[in-house]
Amino acid sequence: MKYNRCRIFLVVILLVSFSIHLPAQTKKEKKKAINAIRERDKKFYSGSPEQSAFNETIHFQYVSGLIVVSVTINGKVYDFIFDTGALTLVTEELAKELQLEKTGTTEMNDGTSATKKVDIYSIERLQMGNIVFKNTGCMVNNLDDVSKMLCKKIDGIIGVNLMHECYWKIKFNDTTINLSSRVPTLPATALALAFVENFGRSPFMRTQYNDSSLYIEFDSGSNGPLDINEDLTAINRKPETSIFAAGYGFTTQTFFQKLTSKVYMGIADSIKIGGVMFRNKIVRLSRERNVSLMGTSFMKNYESILDFENHKIYMNPLSDTIDTKYSRSFGLNFVADSGKLKVTFLWEGSKAAADGIKLGDEITSVNSINTSSITNEQYCDLKNELTGMETLRLTIKDAANNEKAFQLNKYDLVR
Repeated sequence: MKYNRCRIFLVVILLVSFSIHLPAQTKKEKKKAINAIRERDKKFYSGSPEQSAFNETIHFQYVSGLIVVSVTINGKVYDFIFDTGALTLVTEELAKELQLEKTGTTEMNDGTSATKKVDIYSIERLQMGNIVFKNTGCMVNNLDDVSKMLCKKIDGIIGVNLMHECYWKIKFNDTTINLSSRVPTLPATALALAFVENFGRSPFMRTQYNDSSLYIEFDSGSNGPLDINEDLTAINRKPETSIFAAGYGFTTQTFFQKLTSKVYMGIADSIKIGGVMFRNKIVRLSRERNVSLMGTSFMKNYESILDFENHKIYMNPLSDTIDTKYSRSFGLNFVADSGKLKVTFLWEGSKAAADGIKLGDEITSVNSINTSSITNEQYCDLKNELTGMETLRLTIKDAANNEKAFQLNKYDLVR
C-alpha cells in the first residue's frame, strides 16, 4: 500500500527514540556518561553479522509511509519496521514465543518527554534475506496501536544498533534495501550529508532554516516530511510572502500516546541539512515533540545510503519536483475510535471547517458506506475502498445528534 493512498487519514507515525542526554561536566557526571555508554554497547551493540563479506538485496513493503521488511527468526517469518530512529525491538507476544532471555532494563523515550522502563533481551539469530545477525540486543514493548494505525500486524523493529553492522542502501522507487559489508558505489549526483549520533547512535544532521539552527534526525520510523520542532512565528521570518496552512487535532501516534497539536505546513524556499542546501521542500512545523525529523515522505524522493562508519548519509535525487501528494487533503482527517468514526483533525480555511464540521463529530457514512458502527478491520477496508478518490460524501452527526450531509473535494494545502 503506497503512502499517498492514505492521505485522507494523514497521521504522522513516530516510533521509538533512545535519546538519553548525559552531559559530561563534573568527574561524577563524566563517569556516569562513560558507564552508560559501556552499558549501551554491552546490551545493544555486541551483535555482529555471521558472514564477514556480503552483498544482499531485499524487498520491503511500503505501508502507510513506513518501511516494513521480512525478518526470519527460528525458521519463521515476521514483519518488522525498518527504523533509523530506534533501537531494535520485538513485541511482548514475540518475546514470549521466542522465549528470549532477559539481559537488563533501560529507559525508552517516544520522541516526546514521555519515557518508560522496558526490558532488554538478546536475539540469538536474526536473518534478513540470506544475511544472519547474531546476538542482536532488543527491547520489548507492545505495538498494538501501531499495528492498528498501519492496518498490518507488526512484530518488531529493525533498529539502528543492527544497522551499524554494515552499509544500507534504501531505494523507494523499486522498494528495495541493499545491505553490504562494503561501501556501495556512489552515483555522481549523490549529496553527502554529514551527521552526528545521539546516545542511541541514531543519525542527527545539523540544520539551518531561516534564522533557526537545529538538528534533524534521519528517521525512517516517521512517515512525515521535514518535521521541524518550531512554531510558525519562530521559524518564518517572511510571513507576508511565505504561506503556511494551519490545522489542529490528532497529529501523531507514538509508542506511548496520541498527540494533539497545532501544526503548520508550507514550502521552505531553502533549508540546509548536514551541509547540503535543499530548495522548495515541504515542511511541517509544530511543537508536539522534542525532536525534528526527516521522515519517509521526504526520503522517498531520494536513493539513500547509510554510512555509519564515516557518519555520512548519501542521498541521490530521484526527482527535483515538489511532491505535493503528502499535502493533498479533504480538509479533515478521521480515524476509528471505540467503534465510531470520528473527525480528529481539521485544516483552518478548508471547506470542511467552513461548513461547520467540528473535532469529535461522528461520521455515520462515507460515500454511502455505513460507518455508524465500525471495527478496526472495517476501517482498514474503508481506507482501501477510498484509495485514489478525489471526492468524499460524508454524513456527520454533531454533539447534539443532528445529522447533515457534506461533499468535500481534495485540494492542495501548499502551492
